[in-house]
Amino acid sequence: MAGVKPRGLHRSMPIQMLDIQKTYDPLWINTLNFLDQIDERGLLNRDIGSAGFGELVLIKGPLSITDYSTPEKTWSMPAFRAAVDAGVPEESQGNRADRRRNNKKNSKQKTASNPDIDMFFELARVLPHTIQLRIGQSPTAWGVLSAEGLGAASSDFVLKLGDPIHGDWVAIVIMDAIPDHVTNPDVT
Repeated sequence: MAGVKPRGLHRSMPIQMLDIQKTYDPLWINTLNFLDQIDERGLLNRDIGSAGFGELVLIKGPLSITDYSTPEKTWSMPAFRAAVDAGVPEESQGNRADRRRNNKKNSKQKTASNPDIDMFFELARVLPHTIQLRIGQSPTAWGVLSAEGLGAASSDFVLKLGDPIHGDWVAIVIMDAIPDHVTNPDVT
């Protein structure tokens, strides 16, 4: 079939070979090798109840991620503060005629803010606004995550997957705290 030109091709168009590339991500292999090594050496505790401080513990269960930096952004919004102030019930001020008289006075004057609400908003600014993780069920492990260590924005987890994120999730944690009711049964 020499001299036969395929339909739709022009002589000026070169025929290109497809270049297929394969991407290799060593991070997953490193993670699996790490798990194999700590398990082979007996360094991985599978029972959080018997783990001591500093031990590596494998915990499974549903996963929940909460990003407390989102509320931090809303607390500085004037509209949010106005909504909070509007939701605080006022103290009863006498009979109906007295309340009407006070409402007329207050509508002309700026109302004083509630000192409890003021204190909450001041404290809210200095509280740590972290990304927190809870995993497992009876017992549950809790921890703080770094935003840089996540593969996606923390808000994406809840928006796309819900809360809790169902399934059997697995985490390797370093035991760095034990609740008081475990170490001291007299504390409730």
